[in-house]
Amino acid sequence: MKYKLLVIFLFSLGISFGQSSVQQKNIAILQLTDSLLSSADNWSQEGIFKVCNTQKKYTLQCALIQASILLEDHYKHRGVASRTLRKTIAKKVDIDFKHPIFEYNNLPSTTFSDIKEILSQTLNKIKN
Repeated sequence: MKYKLLVIFLFSLGISFGQSSVQQKNIAILQLTDSLLSSADNWSQEGIFKVCNTQKKYTLQCALIQASILLEDHYKHRGVASRTLRKTIAKKVDIDFKHPIFEYNNLPSTTFSDIKEILSQTLNKIKN
C-alpha cells in the first residue's frame, strides 16, 4: 500500500511540472527502484541472471523489475527506464556487456555508491 501512495505522489509531481505520462511512469519506476535500494543493506551484489529472490535484498535489475511490477503490473525489458539505465551504464564503463544492468551490478568493482550514482544519472536523463 505504501508503494501505491508513493506512486500517486510521484505522478502528481510529474503533472505539476508538465511531464508526459510516459515520462512520469519511467521517473516513478526509477525513483521506486532507488527507494528499494535505499541502503547498502538492501543491495545484493551477487545476483543470478533472471532470478530475483523474495528477500529484502535486491540487485539493481531485481529492484528495477520489482518497481516496474509494483507500478505497472509488469516489467518492460525494452522500456524507457531499462533502456536509459543500460545506456547510462554503457557510458560509465567501457565493457561490452551482454546484460548490462545485471552484469554491472555483479562486477566486483561496483559499489553501492556506484549503483546510486547510476540511478541518479539515469533519472536526470529522463527528467531532462
